[in-house]
Amino acid sequence: MGSGKATELYDLKANVIYPKGMHVNVWGKNPAVGRPHVGVGAVTRGGEGFSVGDSKTFTQYNHSFTVIRHYEGHGDSKRFKIRVNS
Repeated sequence: MGSGKATELYDLKANVIYPKGMHVNVWGKNPAVGRPHVGVGAVTRGGEGFSVGDSKTFTQYNHSFTVIRHYEGHGDSKRFKIRVNS
């Protein structure tokens, strides 16, 4: 779980590191206009826009990630679940 404010390129950024040293960057951004975006590694350089209820599975370097956007209620915050499948 994390939160952020877009003072830089991303609101949130994480680096998933696997036992053999492979790493995959996962990031999120909530632009002032348009849908919030999530990016997984090099697969989504510009990110993928998500509406409430959208889900998508990304594969990067033979590792799978599922992103689900949840309803967030009122306010500017956005809720996502990002599951590392493998």
